Amino acid sequence: MGYLKSICYEFKNTYTRDEQIITILFGSLFLPYQITVVCFLGGFLYLCFKESIIEVIKSVKGSIVILLFAVYLMSTSIFYSNWIGLLLSIGLGVVFVCVLHYRCFIHRALFEKLLNFAVVLSLVGVLYAVFEHLHYMSLVEGMGFFDIQNKPNLRVHTFFMNANYYAMMILFVENICVYKFFVSEKIKIKAFYTIAGVLNLFALFLTGSRTAWLCLAISVLVMLIVNCWYKTFASLVGVIVAALGTLSLKPGLIPRLASQGLDVARRTQIWNTAKLMIEDSFLFGRGPLAYYNEYASYTQEYISTYGLASFEEYKLGIASQHSHTMFLECFVSFGFIGTIMLCYYLGTQLKMLCVFIYRKIELAYCSLLVGILVSVLTSCVIDFPILWIQTGTFMLFILGSVDMIRKEMK
Repeated sequence: MGYLKSICYEFKNTYTRDEQIITILFGSLFLPYQITVVCFLGGFLYLCFKESIIEVIKSVKGSIVILLFAVYLMSTSIFYSNWIGLLLSIGLGVVFVCVLHYRCFIHRALFEKLLNFAVVLSLVGVLYAVFEHLHYMSLVEGMGFFDIQNKPNLRVHTFFMNANYYAMMILFVENICVYKFFVSEKIKIKAFYTIAGVLNLFALFLTGSRTAWLCLAISVLVMLIVNCWYKTFASLVGVIVAALGTLSLKPGLIPRLASQGLDVARRTQIWNTAKLMIEDSFLFGRGPLAYYNEYASYTQEYISTYGLASFEEYKLGIASQHSHTMFLECFVSFGFIGTIMLCYYLGTQLKMLCVFIYRKIELAYCSLLVGILVSVLTSCVIDFPILWIQTGTFMLFILGSVDMIRKEMK
């Protein structure tokens, strides 16, 4: 409680207006997504009426490209009558403006406070997750506290759209806890981040995610390598090997892994449909959530062309928000041209990050960014949980902080 009071006092009395906006937007990512949307719309409107917004756009490298990317998605969505995609494209434009503002005004002291704020807010999410899980126990007869249901609407997702989005955010928080543990000198602070990390791991268990544990292990291992923590790396490899051995003997420790394994049959059906969409619109894509908007039409078209028997064998048309892999979804929704535009924007920041690592500048900080990126890449192999306002914007915020180091070097 004392920490929250100090945060409120600093926010009111010492933060500039730009820092207050950044803090509100960053904190909203850990609140119900409806609140996140309202906060970003409010922040966008304020920035639009602020005279310096044009200067912000001019000062951030790649800003024109990412804003054109949003306009490009609006155009393709309109062309394919993807009205949900049009709405999301407008939302992406709003988010991009707020991210550019963040990149312009972020500095070391504020960045570290935001990371602390994220961990504290994640603990609120953990508490909510426990009560949410207890609620599901009251709905399912015979469900024990450590039982995880397969139905998406009976898995803990707290303030996020579904359990996988929440699991993605937990991975980010775990990366922060690892970073903070190693850069903090006081034992009490190390203990706090250790406890916070363990509690978030429990919340990760409640989400029922089957692959997030592996993604987390890989991201933390890479963090240790980047920051040259080789002894800790060797120790963690031993822990992971022991954990895998334990899981092979008792797979029930991860309930959904025990009941479903790593079955990707449903995803294969989604991928088959997504491939057909890419063949039809590889160059331009069809706008955000194109898969959700058009999967049914591909089912009907395939049946009318090849017959029901062939459809049942090939298996198409499973309902889903997206195509469940980054390697297909980018081309389904953004097309080749849109994907190049997005890669250019991200590439300008990744280039700076690589330079920092090569020159051994701020390796602890670099390890955090690399950990976040590895969490995203590994999670998006057979899913796409980054395609959400809370998780996607969080990644853009963290990656955008490379400008902070660049300005310090100057």
